Formats: sequence, structure tokens, C-alpha cells
Amino acid sequence: MDDEEVYRADGVTTRTQVSLADSLKVDVPTRRVRLHVEVPSQGVGKTVEVDVSEQPFVGLSLRDGDIEVRFPEQLGHL
Repeated sequence: MDDEEVYRADGVTTRTQVSLADSLKVDVPTRRVRLHVEVPSQGVGKTVEVDVSEQPFVGLSLRDGDIEVRFPEQLGHL
């Protein structure tokens, strides 16, 4: 996040019962951040700008060789 590593894990897999691999809560000092996510084992990465005052939750999925970014509050899940 903003060129600082805040999370790294090996062997993360999805728990199919809840469709969740992992979660993380991060205190963000600014309203707007650049979030970069990589999955080296799949050779993919993605960078997205997030205004945390409008999008406080970010959902990430690995599908068809790409990282999908979703904002649950925009989908009516929060």
C-alpha cells in the first residue's frame, strides 16, 4: 500500500465453505491510497487507487489468471 508492504503470506488457499482465503484490516492514514497486490505463484499483479473514505472495504479475487477488485459496499453487501 503506497509502496509499503503490509501483508505477505505463503500457501493461502480459499475455504470453499465461505469463499474466503484470508482477510486483513489495515489502518490507513490518508483518504486515498494506491493498493498493489501480487500473486507470484500465478504470475499476476494489479494496482488500484482506492479512496478509503468512499470504499473502506476491498474484495480481491483471483479468476481466470487475473486479479478482480470489488468494493462490497457498492454491491449492497454492507
